[in-house]
Amino acid sequence: MDLDPVFEVIVDSINFPAYEIENNGQYAVFTTGISAVLQETETISIIKIIPKRKGIYMIRPAEYLEVEMNRAANCDLENPIYDLAQLDNIFNVTDWNPELLAEIPLPSNTRTSDYVPRLTAKKRIFWLKVID
Repeated sequence: MDLDPVFEVIVDSINFPAYEIENNGQYAVFTTGISAVLQETETISIIKIIPKRKGIYMIRPAEYLEVEMNRAANCDLENPIYDLAQLDNIFNVTDWNPELLAEIPLPSNTRTSDYVPRLTAKKRIFWLKVID
């Protein structure tokens, strides 16, 4: 199995000073905290994920059921004030390429869960194809 990274990941380390990247021959996982300042802009465009090989790729943001934000004015750790939010990641694009799901090169005897087609239909998975 080829363990060379499939993606080049470029991160703006000023806005994301603490992050982790797991990148091998199968997938890439980017993990970071997002500051309240960036959350309030509702747009994050400072992470670049560049495929290094031809193929079909799936982009799926992680789903966290609850996000706690400490809104205490004095950052009181003993008596924090939390806002709870639920993230609902939906790609706000006209074409998220759902037809590429049928082109995934899996052997016919491979069993897959139905969550991938379901999340694709709901625009929670974005597909892209690199041909050159």
